[in-house]
Amino acid sequence: MELNSVSHTFVLIEEPARSDAVEGYLQRPRERAMTKRRLRVRQTRSLEERLAENAARLRERADQLPAGAEREALLKRARLAETGAKLSDWLITRTTGS
Repeated sequence: MELNSVSHTFVLIEEPARSDAVEGYLQRPRERAMTKRRLRVRQTRSLEERLAENAARLRERADQLPAGAEREALLKRARLAETGAKLSDWLITRTTGS
């Protein structure tokens, strides 16, 4: 409870009731962090495939635009995706010895 002074008159203000769940949430932040579940997604396609598809999609979008900054930004993103796919493929072949 909290006392507020308003025009020399004291008003008693009650805090709203909290449920047990809210109290636990407020009192145990460290435990809450330890039990928080992470959303995991199992990929069905390889990273290289996803990057190559993204690069192709970006190039298609860039081809539809007139010359300018937006087109260049899309082409740059496409080149980065292609480079990432090649690097990932290179790393896989280096580590597996194929």
